[in-house]
Amino acid sequence: MPKPGQVLDALWALLGFWVLLALCLLAILIGLNSLPSHTLAAPMPSAPPAGTPVGTVTRVQTSVASTPTATSLLTPLAFSLPDLVPPEATAFTSQGVLNRELAQRLYEVSLTYLASTEGEANAIARNLGFAGAGSHASNMCGPLAVALLRDAGLIEVYVDLHDFWLLQMDKNPAVVYEVFPPTKFDYYHFDTPINEFDFQAFPLLPGDFLYLYAGSRGTFNHMLTVTRVDAAGRAYTVTNLNGPAGYTIQEAMLYDPSQPGVGLFYDYTILTAKRTATMVLRDTAALT
Repeated sequence: MPKPGQVLDALWALLGFWVLLALCLLAILIGLNSLPSHTLAAPMPSAPPAGTPVGTVTRVQTSVASTPTATSLLTPLAFSLPDLVPPEATAFTSQGVLNRELAQRLYEVSLTYLASTEGEANAIARNLGFAGAGSHASNMCGPLAVALLRDAGLIEVYVDLHDFWLLQMDKNPAVVYEVFPPTKFDYYHFDTPINEFDFQAFPLLPGDFLYLYAGSRGTFNHMLTVTRVDAAGRAYTVTNLNGPAGYTIQEAMLYDPSQPGVGLFYDYTILTAKRTATMVLRDTAALT
């Protein structure tokens, strides 16, 4: 029969073994949590090829290899996006419009988000829940733009709206890549300031998701979805706006191709510096 001292020694040895095992597991978990995000996430495709002229439009083509360099000194792309090719590889025609059924559904969905008072707009923001109880109409542009596409069935229903709250596209591109996969969406990057853009050369379409990069002197990044385009080619969105009634959610005309200088895009830049660039994400699989 073992002596009490031997039993005690065995218990201490067993306890030491379990403590050592727990420390090893803790070290492994800490190591995994410290890995950079690009290590844990799927790798992003490389950036546009060098020498892309300022103001050109580029289109996704995931099979084309490219060199990860900046497109120009004006381009705020400090991250990787799907491989891009020159605009001449894509022919735009009047047939390139969203499927009629989807377009009608997107428009009808957009009307359900209209709010004429700040109280109503804040109620919608809290219902979206992108920032918990602190969700506010003043900074809901990203979650609202994504919710419109989600509710219309143009993106996955399980998207996390919080990911698009105050999103900085150059710091968290994996979020965009996951919600707007390049197998389904084309990525277009423009260096031309939004108030100088030629919308006759590249008209926006219903369902387009836009990320407007901030300029200087207090401008801010902004996200919106094109909710409809009328017979005259005027593009509209439903987004949060700051006005006499506070923050509301309104339908607003973005531009009129026959009247350059008229529309929300130009209102954005009247009192502030030019927005330096725009990213357009377009669901080509839903085009007719």
